[in-house]
Amino acid sequence: MTNSSKMLKDAQAGELCDLELDCDGVRLTVHKIVVWNESEVIKTACKSNFMEGRTNVIQIRDFSLATVNRMVHYMYLGDYTLKNNFRWASEPAQPTVETILNPPTAATTDTQSDLICFSEAAPKTTASTPPTTAEALRPHLEMSMIAGYYMLPGLEALALNRIKTTASEQPWSPAGFDDLVSEVYPSIPHEATRGYLCTMVVEHLNDSRATRTCSHICSRGRLSQS
Repeated sequence: MTNSSKMLKDAQAGELCDLELDCDGVRLTVHKIVVWNESEVIKTACKSNFMEGRTNVIQIRDFSLATVNRMVHYMYLGDYTLKNNFRWASEPAQPTVETILNPPTAATTDTQSDLICFSEAAPKTTASTPPTTAEALRPHLEMSMIAGYYMLPGLEALALNRIKTTASEQPWSPAGFDDLVSEVYPSIPHEATRGYLCTMVVEHLNDSRATRTCSHICSRGRLSQS
């Protein structure tokens, strides 16, 4: 295990942490020396006269807990994953698929409570219902959004690479793509990512379900290919 991995483990356990990222009512404990060196935005907030500098708590309201979790993983490890194998001690437990499908009865709750596994949440899709293009791209687009907000150029580049890889491996599905582009585009400052979205729009202009908003955006010049 690398030193960075060990520090992340310490952060998740709340060991020697001096900063908290508060999102959705959950506080992720981190080390200032790590996140400051990654995000000038967080560093400035904590070293100024802002409330964050007095409380050592950063309120994050515009992003999901999963997205913030992945950002922290990137800050420590230089990478992120969509898997939810590691959790902070402060995160509430979530039932697995087995627990959801087979909830314990009143008669067995007391005797089997320690056998119930609470780890990763049940997936939204299964092998019989694969994710749409929009569903597969969304988490990576959200990583690009949070990277732009906290000024993490390395994460922006990594997210774009994941977007491209996902788009190339994912069978095209128009469902929800139009709405996704309309939703996330204004919040993505990374020009290369915006350009790639435009490329995807142009490639599927003949798809009647993916043209309404996207064509309008392109016609106004709000998307440009990199």
